[in-house]
Amino acid sequence: MLKLVAENNHKRHEYVFAFESCSGRFRQALMKADIDPTVRFHDLRHTAASWLLSNGLNLEQIRLFLGHGDIATTQRYLHVADKEVAEAGQELLRRLM
Repeated sequence: MLKLVAENNHKRHEYVFAFESCSGRFRQALMKADIDPTVRFHDLRHTAASWLLSNGLNLEQIRLFLGHGDIATTQRYLHVADKEVAEAGQELLRRLM
């Protein structure tokens, strides 16, 4: 699907993934995979931002990757798991002791 979108839409749209061309295919993929149909294509950006953060990229790098002009916008995209917060706290304690 990504190859098809990239080949056909970059010439007609400002963005690589034009919502109109992806939304139907995305919904079909959700149904086929038995995934909650309320998941939105845009949710993938939030997931990518969170994964980038958990894999060591800093906030500025993620801002640039997502193309945000304002760092506050990027901060709204980041969702840190409780487990990651607990692990960071444990690591801080280990270093302090």
